[in-house]
Amino acid sequence: MIREATEADRPSLSALLAGSPQAGRMVLAQDRTPDVFARRRPYAARVTLVHADPGGDLMATATCATKSVLVAGTELTAGYVFDLAVVPHARRRGLAGRLLAGLEEWARARGALLLYANIMDGNAPSLGAFRAGGYRSASELVSRTYPLFRAVGELPPGARPLEDWDAAAQLLRGSLVAYDLVRPLDGSALRTLWSALPGWRPDDVWSTERALLGLWDYSPVARAVPIRLTRPLRVLSALASSASGVLPVPRLPTIGKPIRYGLLLGAAGDPDDLEALFAATLTRARERALDIVLFLHDATVRPAWTKRAFSVAGMYHLVAKVLIAGPAERLGERPVWVDPVDL
Repeated sequence: MIREATEADRPSLSALLAGSPQAGRMVLAQDRTPDVFARRRPYAARVTLVHADPGGDLMATATCATKSVLVAGTELTAGYVFDLAVVPHARRRGLAGRLLAGLEEWARARGALLLYANIMDGNAPSLGAFRAGGYRSASELVSRTYPLFRAVGELPPGARPLEDWDAAAQLLRGSLVAYDLVRPLDGSALRTLWSALPGWRPDDVWSTERALLGLWDYSPVARAVPIRLTRPLRVLSALASSASGVLPVPRLPTIGKPIRYGLLLGAAGDPDDLEALFAATLTRARERALDIVLFLHDATVRPAWTKRAFSVAGMYHLVAKVLIAGPAERLGERPVWVDPVDL
């Protein structure tokens, strides 16, 4: 039986998601803190569907949330699909397809012209389920993971905590005019969105007259828990341990130990100011006892202000399904913007 999840499902949903890890190069279980209900809160409309067996145990789940985005300069409603998970013993029964069909019906009723999802490279079960549901590859996204083992940086002259939200929204619009999947936000809407994020701290986002960048401590919403490392990562981990007393090597993941991470907010404006703000952001993340900072961007465009900082690159796939013919069909023709809230 497929139904909408309720607050009473919170413990079962957390267990289901933790038992259905992201099967990428480094297999991760998501330690949701608090859970999917917190992750979906910033969206205009949202729903979490679950499939339960006759005894009431949850077998599968998927969530969809809607928001306004720009595609080729046209504003439309898009549905973002996330947290698709099926318990291992119930896979290959069509549960994922039935959940995706239910989300499509829900999104279409709310005016969505497009559905999309971000999927970690190597996550073959999810990619297969989305492709079987009619989703196509729209863009490749590069995930850049910045370890904080030697983050050092100071705020540039003139930098200050974000206060002028109208100027911040204008900076974002000007810097992202060539991107798709950008939210068309004014100052008031931007303030409402960011200040409602779990873990939001206003003194972690800075602006200059020419740039905007800051940190979102994502640990109140989710932490990644490695449950398996590939052989190359195991070798790197051994080398890092042996060299830790001699070289400033990053701490690599430990099986079963949660990784607390931050995401970048803003990332708009003058590259020189952004480079200085970025160094200060990494330093602040280290002060917040985070392990890494994560930044996703379109594979065709690497922002120049990130190039001097050491990072480990990975890959995500952005898949999309057009529900109504028109501007939504043009997604993938231009670079896409990765909304931090989507992570």
